[in-house]
Amino acid sequence: MDERDEIENEKIIKERNITYEAIKGKLGKILQDIENEKLYLRHIPDSHKDSLKIDYSKFIMITAAVEWMFKNLYPEGLRHSDKTLKAQEKVREELENKVIESTGEIKKQYKFLQKLVGSDSLSQKIVQIGEDYDALLSEIGRYLYNINNLKEEFDYTKIGSRIQNQRNNFAHGNLDKEFEDTAALDVIFLEKVIYLLQLSSYGLDDDTMLKQVKRLFGMRF
Repeated sequence: MDERDEIENEKIIKERNITYEAIKGKLGKILQDIENEKLYLRHIPDSHKDSLKIDYSKFIMITAAVEWMFKNLYPEGLRHSDKTLKAQEKVREELENKVIESTGEIKKQYKFLQKLVGSDSLSQKIVQIGEDYDALLSEIGRYLYNINNLKEEFDYTKIGSRIQNQRNNFAHGNLDKEFEDTAALDVIFLEKVIYLLQLSSYGLDDDTMLKQVKRLFGMRF
């Protein structure tokens, strides 16, 4: 590491952090949650240099963090209409009959389908979080997409769909396939969303949370 890199790192450490003043009244709870593994930390990069990478590993860590946050925010899952719930129950009954009637590999496939009925997709989770926490998330979201000339793409449904498609790509083994540009921006946005939601869980006010996340990522607006 040359002297210039060392100075830059010192500056990053000094300027890009969440201040003690912002969380001092919550620090005990935060540390307790870390000890009890109730605070998700796997999305935190090892270094500033690593934080700038948008790759398969980062995608997995960020989407896993979204899943974790969703589970904590919505322990009973997404809210569904009575009509949807009735339809899901009907499908479960039909699949149960198929399981009983089938054998071997076909039986296994029907059992697999049973597990999917009523399960919430990643895209649905992103949309629900976005809609419910828009007042907190939209300022940073609008900023990120606007400066990248993608104003129309800041839409939770579109974001959820792109992230879901990217996950499907990876699930089919396309690990060497480059990120679609807007999907990469979605990952960058979701990274900020995770920190905002984590701070929100400790009762910080919106202004404080936004200020701290902007500071953490060097966002000057």
